Amino acid sequence: KAQRVPLSDSTYYKLEKYLATIVRAGPLFRSRKHDQRLSTKAVRTLFGKWQRRAGFDHLYSFHHLRHTSITGLYRKTRDVRLVQRFARHANINTTTVYEHASDEQVLQAVKGLAS
Repeated sequence: KAQRVPLSDSTYYKLEKYLATIVRAGPLFRSRKHDQRLSTKAVRTLFGKWQRRAGFDHLYSFHHLRHTSITGLYRKTRDVRLVQRFARHANINTTTVYEHASDEQVLQAVKGLAS
């Protein structure tokens, strides 16, 4: 099922610029061997390889990227319904996982308490 994915303005601009420079109707990530779209497994394998090459101490999955973007949107907006829609969660309870407070938020809250 086709879905629309919201993008930041800067990401949209970069993607639009890239798409204007490539041949129409081609995949974004191509296999060198077959000039076809890379499989999901191949992209995940390459993602790990790129992280190791960059010297990451800890390797991250694609789900980590999703979690980071959803958490970032929640921290920016504090709107759990908006985040639910962004994450395409059917159940609001799934989205509440991303409502966790950061250490900085806890510190700010505690500083405001009367002693």
